[in-house]
Amino acid sequence: MKLAAGAYVCAEISDTGGGIEPDVLPRIFEPFFTTKRGSHRGLGLALVYGIVTNHGGGVAVSSKSGLGTTVRVYLPSTTKIAKGNAPTSAGVNANLTGKETVLLVDDEDLVLTMAQTVLSTYGYRVLTANSGQKAIEILSKGDVPIDLILTDLVMPAMSGRELAEYVRWLSPSIRIICSSGNVWPTNKEEDANFLRKPFTSEELLQKVKHALAPPDNIS
Repeated sequence: MKLAAGAYVCAEISDTGGGIEPDVLPRIFEPFFTTKRGSHRGLGLALVYGIVTNHGGGVAVSSKSGLGTTVRVYLPSTTKIAKGNAPTSAGVNANLTGKETVLLVDDEDLVLTMAQTVLSTYGYRVLTANSGQKAIEILSKGDVPIDLILTDLVMPAMSGRELAEYVRWLSPSIRIICSSGNVWPTNKEEDANFLRKPFTSEELLQKVKHALAPPDNIS
């Protein structure tokens, strides 16, 4: 866990349960990862991670099998917020603002809400779709020119890859970022336009800014 310099409030929660196995601990914040059977979707801790990091904080988890688990949540400590100024995450560069239109595509509404909040705060116009089909409907209407699409790769009915292929055929000028916690890029070109889940607000903003930059400005 990396935190920007500054003052933080820490909330610590500990238990005396069975603990978390060493091979499971590195994956606990991955969306859709779960060791439980049934209807569990593995989004609880991913959501916690997203909310905390979007507020400029961090989450640290320590655990030993059979000895329990300790979770520490760090959030920036502030004395006041100036009127008319939206709070920003600690350490986020002001140059990450933008005015372009971004279409977010993800079948998890919580992920859409978090990403929409971050990008809107930094000036972007944000549209959302919870499926590939709905994204195509928005594109087909042509009411709003889309500059960038950020799509989850793993979705039912139409995957993010299928959506990306359709968009490249329909409108090659639209930039595309793919995101996943379960699928990995296969080459450097894909990696440059790939956002690994779970991601922080700064990682999201940096990836969007990079994707929208003119070709001559991309290093």
